[in-house]
Amino acid sequence: MPNNYYNQGTTFTPGTTARSADVNTELSGVETGFDFLPTVITSLHRNTTAFATETGSGNAFVIAMSNIRTVNSDGDEVSFYATHGNSGNSTLAVDSIGAVSIRDHVGAQLASGAIVSGRFYTVRYDNANGYFVLSTTFGTFVQQSTVVGTSTDNPTAPGTFNALLAWENANNDSLGDVGYNVDTHLTIKNRVHGGNVKLAGQNGAGTDFEMVNAIPGGNVEMRAGSNIVFDVGSSTGAARVVIRGSIVVATPPTNESVTCMLEFKDSDVTDVLGHVGYLNGNDLIIDNAMRGGKIRVNARDTAGVLQVLADINPDGPEKALAVIEKIKPSVQSRNTSITLTDDAFLHTWNLDDDTRYIIEGFIHGTQNVGNIAMAFDFSDTPQVPSAISYNAIDDAGAVEAAHFADLTTPFEPTGMTDTSEFGIHFIGYFRSNVTTGGTMDFQWAQETSDGNDTTVREGSWIRISKEG
Repeated sequence: MPNNYYNQGTTFTPGTTARSADVNTELSGVETGFDFLPTVITSLHRNTTAFATETGSGNAFVIAMSNIRTVNSDGDEVSFYATHGNSGNSTLAVDSIGAVSIRDHVGAQLASGAIVSGRFYTVRYDNANGYFVLSTTFGTFVQQSTVVGTSTDNPTAPGTFNALLAWENANNDSLGDVGYNVDTHLTIKNRVHGGNVKLAGQNGAGTDFEMVNAIPGGNVEMRAGSNIVFDVGSSTGAARVVIRGSIVVATPPTNESVTCMLEFKDSDVTDVLGHVGYLNGNDLIIDNAMRGGKIRVNARDTAGVLQVLADINPDGPEKALAVIEKIKPSVQSRNTSITLTDDAFLHTWNLDDDTRYIIEGFIHGTQNVGNIAMAFDFSDTPQVPSAISYNAIDDAGAVEAAHFADLTTPFEPTGMTDTSEFGIHFIGYFRSNVTTGGTMDFQWAQETSDGNDTTVREGSWIRISKEG
């Protein structure tokens, strides 16, 4: 059979004498044929028989093979080291065959940056289409590799697919896989016990950045340099984000204890900033854990103007509809003192400047000798008018009502019985300082100094709200 290495020129007949010149000609042809074979120590052992360093310039790549080719055949492989990159449509010339287009795996012309200087590439000749196919690339645009499954189901509808890219260790134990495993879901699975699934990349400065860390059976942590956007828009139904709770509640939901929480933490995930949801109960909680932080509810009216529906300050009154109420959580006692002092819990309301407020409260306490004295202390003097009225009753049936024209004046229910339990309900009105607003505190003391305790009990409360 004719070949590129050696073709016999003279046929020798058995039992006859061969001429030395004919024998030498045939041996010379055999030797020439061996010259076409690659050197054993280099090309064969190193698998470089189809490798060469590329020359050329621009988008024209040129290769001179160690074994000269005269034609491109279907499936011919060429590997080369690129000495320059491409900026668009590119060609490859092998030996003297001439320039042939290089295409990607779908037959498209190469994009700029598909070939990068200083990297290795492999192409195969597609005889049917008359171009080289770039099968490996390490440039800016990564060449696609295709995992072909066993199913012929059309992906335009749910079907059964089996196309997995899998990883194994040296003992053929499965480590993980990505793809479709006899279903319609694209799955990324880490089969190493206790192993997380992470999504990471590098930012513009080349710094590693972990975006997702999913812990099997645990937390799924998501990080972003700016925003994490959940686009749940739908053209066929309402958009929503669902946070699942810890239990399956009755239908309709009743009073089960449930935890279903959206929680906010700082960047090192050690401190809670706030949360919204249910926490071991059936109360919907909006909790701002930042000290001094408000809770605000805003909306825009039909004209597009932002309206504040609630601006709740834990240390002061609301700016809109809600009422700020402080409730005393435990009993407090005082004795041998007539100096008015801030209550341990009913204190520090922050006031807006030049604003009208309504104040109301109920003080429940006990006394032994004399009566209780009470007052409201303002860091900045409120404007006139201000006033307060109260009704007091004790467990002996004594009743007293009074009115004071100045909220800053101490008031003392003197008509109550000594050694009694009492209740005082009051309501008042004031207008804060015109320039600074300031703060307001509830103060109390013994009306007459005595060694026995005067107390203000738990459950006592005071609330203030803006007029209107």
